[in-house]
Amino acid sequence: MTFLQINFNLKKITIVISEFIGNCDYKYRGENMKPIFLFLFILVAFFAYSKDVSSDIDEKWVTTRLNARKPWSDSLNKTKLTEVDSFFIDTVATKDIKSIEPAVASYLRKILFENDKSNDLTNIRNALDILVNKFEDKTFFLDYSSSLVGYKASSNPFVLKKIIEGLRKCTESSQEKIFKNFDSYYRIISVFLSDKQKYGSDYVIPEFILFLREYIRLVNEQKIKDTERKKIINIVDNMGLSDKKRSDFQRYPGGEELKQEYFYYNQSAFEK
Repeated sequence: MTFLQINFNLKKITIVISEFIGNCDYKYRGENMKPIFLFLFILVAFFAYSKDVSSDIDEKWVTTRLNARKPWSDSLNKTKLTEVDSFFIDTVATKDIKSIEPAVASYLRKILFENDKSNDLTNIRNALDILVNKFEDKTFFLDYSSSLVGYKASSNPFVLKKIIEGLRKCTESSQEKIFKNFDSYYRIISVFLSDKQKYGSDYVIPEFILFLREYIRLVNEQKIKDTERKKIINIVDNMGLSDKKRSDFQRYPGGEELKQEYFYYNQSAFEK
């Protein structure tokens, strides 16, 4: 729904409500009309929004948005670029994109790699969120995220948190692909693990703990093969969660659970 359509609908709503009020007895006007006015406004606006959300988008629409984006990208107009990209992400988030995922991915790729220069971290994070939680084909997320670790944006804790979330959610279906590039991810993650005072550590560390717990859970449930045991043991050892002594990582959400789950995971190797 364009601004002109919204403006036009608002005018119609105002006219209808005004006529309704005009037809009411005088004694019901004034303060008593405010709740009715508000209710009618919200009701009509809701139906207008619902209709817009339910409408589909297609590859032609994506191409149009890419063409609209190009002038601002070429001129490095950060303000306009952020604006058009935010509109694209907000729209895609409410639509059915199953049949046009490759087209949508082509736009999101531009956000991920071109907006690194403009430091538009919010849209980069939100683009990753679409790839992780909206796309059925996770290949786009895995390919883009593995390349993104070479860019400055990947060191941002909120962007990195979203990358780790995506890795966790893809572990069962794409274990081999994740761990093929895992060292690249871990180099950035380890910066936060080694410096708990670093800004954003409280976001990155709990998400990484969830990732480790997910790997252990999937192995225990025999949903994936334990091909990365040596790597997982080394990481958990470095976090101090394999010792009898209390680790600083136990204070993070999931840290206590990881220590307990790791104990049984490690013990299982001796029972086999």
